[in-house]
Amino acid sequence: AEAGSKAQSFERFVAPARTFCCLEDVEHMRSLGLIRGGSDECAMVASGGEWANGSERLRFPQGEAEQARHKLLDLIGDLALIAEGGHAALPRGHVVAYKAGHNLHLKFAQKLLDLIKEESDRQVK
Repeated sequence: AEAGSKAQSFERFVAPARTFCCLEDVEHMRSLGLIRGGSDECAMVASGGEWANGSERLRFPQGEAEQARHKLLDLIGDLALIAEGGHAALPRGHVVAYKAGHNLHLKFAQKLLDLIKEESDRQVK
């Protein structure tokens, strides 16, 4: 039951969180070939301290920080990439991330992989 409730919590409180950006950055990202599949449905676009695509479209009530939930979703997704044998898995552990992003997540994941390899090499000897 515990695993099911954790999965339901993830599905309800984390998974629906959308990515976010500033309106000024949208055209620049498009010029770089990024956000080709981007839309108002999958992103929140900020402009002048408000949501350009409407605060009424937020997936969580005001004050419940959809953007912070999306940062958590990014972290979980990036760390899930190191699952053993390429099998999808959510990482287990306690992680505190401050001003994190994909670049920092990937550096952390690489460090974890390095430590796992070192431990594995020690066990083989």
